[in-house]
This record gives sequence, structure tokens and C-alpha cells, in this order.
Amino acid sequence: RRRRDPGPPRRRPRRRGAMSSAFAGWGRRVLNRLRLALDQKSLPAPAIDAAPARARPALDAPPAWKLERAFEAAGGSYSEASATNWKHFWASKPTVVGVDAEGTQHSPPLLVQVAFAGNRVLLEAPSAREGVSADLQRLLADASIAKCFFGPPDNEGLEVPMANVVDVQAAAKGKVAHTNPKHGPSLVAAVRTLAPGVPDAANLVKNKKIQQSFGFMFRSRKKDFLHELSHARKLYAAADAWATLEVARSLHARPGGN
Repeated sequence: RRRRDPGPPRRRPRRRGAMSSAFAGWGRRVLNRLRLALDQKSLPAPAIDAAPARARPALDAPPAWKLERAFEAAGGSYSEASATNWKHFWASKPTVVGVDAEGTQHSPPLLVQVAFAGNRVLLEAPSAREGVSADLQRLLADASIAKCFFGPPDNEGLEVPMANVVDVQAAAKGKVAHTNPKHGPSLVAAVRTLAPGVPDAANLVKNKKIQQSFGFMFRSRKKDFLHELSHARKLYAAADAWATLEVARSLHARPGGN
């Protein structure tokens, strides 16, 4: 005889009783977990091994200020280095300036900031081939102008002759409480303690996100580095140089300052 084609295998229909029993089992497990959780909540918490609860900030606690916000509140402004802006700088006849650099993993650094009178800051992006500009070289070598750095000036990677340079961090080391005996206090800590005239100095914090971002930046051969920077990064960099100068002025105004 010719065998009949049975066709595709038929699925065996699931019995309703089996489905209901599986659902009932799942429901019992959920209820047991809820009972266990409620029982644990009712037990007294251990007093010895319990981790201390993190204190919540008070509702009336003052908000933290980024350093660049204080710079703006003080009427600070920055401008990109150019022949015209350097001319205005020399016309102001500065005797002391604050100098800072970003991207110091490169030599020369990616950005150099010069703070001077009137809460103004010049931003210069050195060239990879030519290094810093002639005006910046002139400033760094001028012995009649004090250049204030927050940290050893040689660590900025400028690689040009410098005269009359001051390490403000080293000068503030014995006057500011800090937890780093090797490097000394942070810039924000120095501002909090030594420059109370800075807007909301007691609540200042460092913008760590922007600070760390400069460590991943590179200099482009085709584009101007300054044009690639956002306003937020320029403001952050300018605030660093401005704060360095503010701390230096405060140290000089203290008894025994020089």
C-alpha cells in the first residue's frame, strides 16, 4: 500500500491545569520573597557592623561655584592673542602677571594663558614648529615683570628662557591647609584661604571634567587650536591664570609678603 503523508508534526496542546499550576508556583515564590523582605525590615539593624549613613546636604547649604563662574562674577574676560591684543597688553605696563598652561603633556603646551590687570586674560596657542610667540617670549624673559605660576614654572613645557618667575603654590604651602605634602595645596584651596575677595571663594570647586579633557587633546596641523576650543574650555583656562594672579596678589599684600 501507499503510505499516507502525515504532514508536519502537530503541537500537543498544553493543558490548562499545567499552566495554572506553573503560575501558582511563581506566585508562591513572589509571596515568599515579599514576606522575607518584610521580615528583614522588621528586624533591628546591627549597631556595630552597620556602615555609617551618608549625611545629606542641608537644604540651605550654599551651592558650589566653579572657578570660571567666579572669574565671570569678578568681571573677568579673555581674548585670543593677536598683534593688536599684545599691543594693548604692553600698553597696560604690567609689573606682575599670572601664567598658566593647558595640555602640558605636549611641548610647547597646547595653550598658554596670561592674566594681567583688569581681570583680563590673553590666550595663546603655541605652534608645534615655532613654539611660543615673540611677544610671549619677550614677556617670559622680561626681568622687570613678575611671572606667577601655580607650581614649578619648568613643568609647563615652555622651553624658553624665563626670568623673575614665582611659584605661587610653593609660597602658599605653609599658609594653606592641604593633604598633599609633596605638591602643596590646590589652586582652589589657595583661593579659598588666601583670596577671600574672590566672589564666593569659600564655595569654589575645580571643573574636573574640563581639566581632564585637556589631557586627551592634540594639536592639529591644519586648524588653529584656539578655534577648536569651546567657550567653556577657554573660560576654564582663563580662570586658572586669573586665580593664580589673585592668590599672588593676596600673598604679596599679607604681612611679610614680597
